[in-house]
Amino acid sequence: MLLRRLSLGAAAAAAALALAGPAAPAHASGVTTHAFMAEAAIPFVTDPGLRALLEAHPDEVITGGHFPDGGYAAGGYGEVTHWERFVNAYTKHLRERTGCAPITAPDGPCAQQIAFLMGIAAHGIGDERWDWLFEPKLADLGESPVHPAYATYSAAGLPGAAELMGLPPGSLINTPEFALDNIALVEFDRFKDVPRYQPPTADLVEVYKDLGREDVTAGGISRGHGAILAAAAGERAGVGTEYPRVKLTAPRVSALYYTGTGGVLDVANAAAGYYEAIWKKLQTINHPAPVVTAVNPRPDEEGIPFVWHPVKATPGPNGGGSENRIMASISESLDVDTISAEDFRLYGPDGAQLPQEEDFPRPGPYGAGDGTHTLMLWPRDDLKPCTRYTAELRPGVKDYAGVGLTGPYAWSFTTRSADGNACPKPVPSGQGGSATNGPGSGGTTTLSGPATDPAVTASPQQIGPPAGERQGLGLPATSVIAIRSLKRTRGKGSKLRVLVSCLGPDGCTGTLRLHVTRGSRRQAKLGVRRYAIAPLKSRSYTFTL
Repeated sequence: MLLRRLSLGAAAAAAALALAGPAAPAHASGVTTHAFMAEAAIPFVTDPGLRALLEAHPDEVITGGHFPDGGYAAGGYGEVTHWERFVNAYTKHLRERTGCAPITAPDGPCAQQIAFLMGIAAHGIGDERWDWLFEPKLADLGESPVHPAYATYSAAGLPGAAELMGLPPGSLINTPEFALDNIALVEFDRFKDVPRYQPPTADLVEVYKDLGREDVTAGGISRGHGAILAAAAGERAGVGTEYPRVKLTAPRVSALYYTGTGGVLDVANAAAGYYEAIWKKLQTINHPAPVVTAVNPRPDEEGIPFVWHPVKATPGPNGGGSENRIMASISESLDVDTISAEDFRLYGPDGAQLPQEEDFPRPGPYGAGDGTHTLMLWPRDDLKPCTRYTAELRPGVKDYAGVGLTGPYAWSFTTRSADGNACPKPVPSGQGGSATNGPGSGGTTTLSGPATDPAVTASPQQIGPPAGERQGLGLPATSVIAIRSLKRTRGKGSKLRVLVSCLGPDGCTGTLRLHVTRGSRRQAKLGVRRYAIAPLKSRSYTFTL
């Protein structure tokens, strides 16, 4: 899970990297990403009442996304808070709490706590899909979150390298969670999205007490929240150095952060379905039937591997196998005793059920825990190239309350060719399933935008410029730019803030020019900035539009 294996906060790491004074320890990496996923789920919510409540309380959602990991640093509540056992107890507490009516009102007495609860829930499902789907991409793509200084020390075979990696700050900054938080901060402008809501300690203490955790106190919860605040501040303090480092050591994985399987939008889609199940349980004691919230491969996806052996099913950044994932997440935690090859099936093109590897399908990525939502199957034999396969979840798969799916859920995908050429187009199955179809995180080719609507240039996904155009912008080949933000001040125009990072190995010098366009014609030059940036450092520049 994000953060469960760490023991030093980002604040301490940032201080150590800067050779500054000591900082308070905290479990902290990945919290920015968790909060991003939790908030990104709101547009995927289909229930208008729930969406209105969440849109009214984004700070509470963001704080909930941060909250579970604070319990690893202080308070002792970290692990239990990640699981649906806690989410269900909190849901029941709010449903039965005196004074919450009307519980569905966006401005109701308990609306803030409901939004906070949803953020906590997103954290848990985020760990499941991020760890099992996203982190293995690092091994598959041959990239690493490890800081170059540590990598050099380890490659030299010097004594104590492994021990050094396990100590602060290496135990934090060399993790994919911390590394990818820097992508969120810069490329998606998450600097201001810190946990502003004060956790409702009195209610939370009652929830933990209901779970038999009388050791969790109001003071411990407050200390854990303080650790998360320090972590958020530390990540932001170090981003000028860490962002270009991550772009250098993991450029392809960074590019997949937002739209890739297991990334922000993938988790957001799954979390939205989880939110809606909780929303139903807040309003009635009648347990809703579970529904499938997310699958992999995506429905009708093409280019899936046909080689499936050796089995690579472990979560995390070291085992690989990110493309070999036939898995589904449901809206309620699984009864793992109901998971079998008869109820999570794989069919070949002729409709015949295919045998699976021993011990598959399995829940995960860390077993059942206190309520996991995700399960994976694995074919016993390799698949065939350019062939369409269908996975199916059947009603025999039940949730923790013994309730099964209301009907079969099937989706199809097609394997890639053996020679690298395109396969013949498959006939769409039209079968169920929802897939993430969010905006891409691809780059722009210029730092320009329509003069009549400069907000177009504000998209934090706009990264660039491509290598072929860097010379025209005066940027060295080793540099990368990210549009951080665009703010419009009434009566004073708009300001565009641009972050330029130097990836080294030498310093970067040059000139940054900004133009606006109207239609296909380039208009006036709005600004020129000369820069000189040291390797693995960043500087920001502001243009008035």
